[in-house]
Amino acid sequence: MKRALLTTVASLAALLAPFSAAATVVAADDAGQSTYNSGFDPGMDGGTGFGPWTITQEASSGRFVGDSTTNGFTGGGGINSGTTPRAWGLYANTGTLATASRTLDAPLVAGGAIRMSIDSGFVAGGGVVGFNIRNSSDQDLFQLRFAGGDASWKKTDAGGDADTGNGFSSDGFDLVLRMTSATTYSATFTKVGDAVGTPFTGTFSNPAGGQSATIIRFYNFNAGSGSTNDMFFNKLEVEEPPLASVSNWEAYE
Repeated sequence: MKRALLTTVASLAALLAPFSAAATVVAADDAGQSTYNSGFDPGMDGGTGFGPWTITQEASSGRFVGDSTTNGFTGGGGINSGTTPRAWGLYANTGTLATASRTLDAPLVAGGAIRMSIDSGFVAGGGVVGFNIRNSSDQDLFQLRFAGGDASWKKTDAGGDADTGNGFSSDGFDLVLRMTSATTYSATFTKVGDAVGTPFTGTFSNPAGGQSATIIRFYNFNAGSGSTNDMFFNKLEVEEPPLASVSNWEAYE
């Protein structure tokens, strides 16, 4: 059994598109869904609008579901969901890499948006955690990342590498990235508990495989050992225009 968000919600994206009242939700999933009661494994396919998870890991890296308040300065603001609070997690020690990715049933479109929550925890020197938007050839169009020793989160797109102006926090962030055209975006990255983060804009990179955004990918490379260095992510949602009336979650077979 899955649950699907059938139509629309009052638009929190008004922050980025102040004249929009609502948008159609075409994909949604979170770690609180019953699909993940047994853990977080390759091939799992909770929610709706996404393909199944593809997960890679090495000998000292891996994936799990757990309480996101246990990383970083433990007990702080987390990004959990569900009756038993949890988020998807990745760990990576001693130079190893763990990734979790899935395809969108339909690419991002102009006027649409993607939302998610990310909680980096502590990141050791030489480590990096982050999120990619990729085309169907698995080539990067956009990357958001935090590297151990950096003061803030950085992005990579057609303009190269740039600081987003959003500093480190182990409490987690909510990302809203809205497509202002087929290839340009406007985004906010807001610390949990804050009103709004520092906005940033850009243009997707244009690799050989094109600029159609069809894959989302999370990764943890060498963030370090121990639960305080785990990376968490949760609450995936994709929106598309046109505007529509507000609806709600309903079960489906």
